[in-house]
Amino acid sequence: MIDHRKNRKVIEDGYKPKKADCKLRFELMDENDIEFMIQVATEHFVRESNLMRYLNIKGEELIERWELLIAKYILSETSIIIKDGEKIVGTGFGNVHNRTDFDQIFRGQLFHENPKFIIKDDYAEDIKNGPYKSLNLNRAVILFNELEWQTGKFLPKYTEKIGCSELISIDPNYMRLNLVYKIGMVNRQLFQLHGCTHEHAIPVATGTWKAGQKFGHRTLFSLPYNRYLENGKPIFENLHDGAIAAHSTLMDYKTDKIDESIIDKI
Repeated sequence: MIDHRKNRKVIEDGYKPKKADCKLRFELMDENDIEFMIQVATEHFVRESNLMRYLNIKGEELIERWELLIAKYILSETSIIIKDGEKIVGTGFGNVHNRTDFDQIFRGQLFHENPKFIIKDDYAEDIKNGPYKSLNLNRAVILFNELEWQTGKFLPKYTEKIGCSELISIDPNYMRLNLVYKIGMVNRQLFQLHGCTHEHAIPVATGTWKAGQKFGHRTLFSLPYNRYLENGKPIFENLHDGAIAAHSTLMDYKTDKIDESIIDKI
């Protein structure tokens, strides 16, 4: 995908991945990117997400969710575009949760001494009463919502701001360059610049979850797919990537460290 814009803030220029001839530029998304990036994120998620592929979610269903979220991510000033010349080869969408918003985001359930992740017997009613017209989209969104709001129970009391890694996309021709870690590092620098003390993610694919562990995240809790039920039946079975659970993961910038082997790759 070609992008001719020249006036974004440049975060890093001339980055040369190991074992590659290209030089990449990292640019900060701004309000002028919102409409364009809604389309980019929708197309990527429909095509690449293990859950979206399983549910056969259509772009017109997903765009209802992305219209508000992508704008929020971009306006947080933690979302980036990666370019090789004028070609977009990757994106990294970030978000920031301020402490003043914790009560709303985490439904008032914060800083429990002995936190427990509660799995409901069935999610059919939640899906039926979900935020979107599409029941199919609600099946995925309710899963994300459960993993997000219950995270508040597990947060340390000194948590001030949380940087959220929301979505990373990479051109298939550049996948071998370990860009996922470089994008994550640039997002992390932006989170810390904004005063974040922690970093959160909700990996629903096995590869993303394992990569996050090397990148300093630890698993707070997991929701096995065979326990995410609608009318007594699992919604997600035999996912193409072999994933058996969705996870809530957290990195504490004070105590958690990146796997040193990652540094050598970027």
